Amino acid sequence: MAEKQLIVAVEGTAAMGPFWSIIVSDYLEKIIRCYYGNELLGQKVPNSNVELSIVTFNSHGSYSACLVQRSGWTRDVDIFLQWLSAIPFAGGGFNDAAIAEGLSEALMMFPIDPNGSQNQTNIDGQRNCILIAASNPHPLPTPVYRPQTQNLEQTENIDAQNESRLSDAETVAKSFPQFSVSLSVICPKQLPKLRSIYNAVRMRFFHGLFSSVLVLANHIFVTVASRIEGR
Repeated sequence: MAEKQLIVAVEGTAAMGPFWSIIVSDYLEKIIRCYYGNELLGQKVPNSNVELSIVTFNSHGSYSACLVQRSGWTRDVDIFLQWLSAIPFAGGGFNDAAIAEGLSEALMMFPIDPNGSQNQTNIDGQRNCILIAASNPHPLPTPVYRPQTQNLEQTENIDAQNESRLSDAETVAKSFPQFSVSLSVICPKQLPKLRSIYNAVRMRFFHGLFSSVLVLANHIFVTVASRIEGR
């Protein structure tokens, strides 16, 4: 199993298209190469034990051919960047996207401890997801999959037997800390609902070394929105 895993969950509707090249070149590429270590300095990391993958999500209804898609895993940064650059952006709905489904797909791709214990496995940021969206989340709860656990809080025990349940995007996002997966948010618009998703995860995430990266992610959230909208 890889030492580190990173999933980029990106909205695939036409709303993201005008911003994508800037997000990839100015933010994602730097984040990904830093994640690999010395690759930011142009030095290839031999036998890298980091895996990268993409989840794309669209909107509900007839405006998108497929609601959620995912790539395989790769350990090659350059190939991964090619995948990111080749994402087609088309279709869309009425200013909302299937963010809950996209986050659910990403969470299910990570290897999860069935006990759901918050141990030290992600102190060094071993499992990470970056949500990138240019639309608000779908406003209604929808059927999504989340990993089953045995150590859920008493208030959630009723749902523990159901792998698929009705959830909105913020509810799914709150599951990430429980499974020691960090979630960062990049948004090219000022969308308070996207910030609410990030804040909900930040408040629930256990304290550790990766908390400093979450602060950086919050800075990215603000900077991307102000910089792109100002162009």
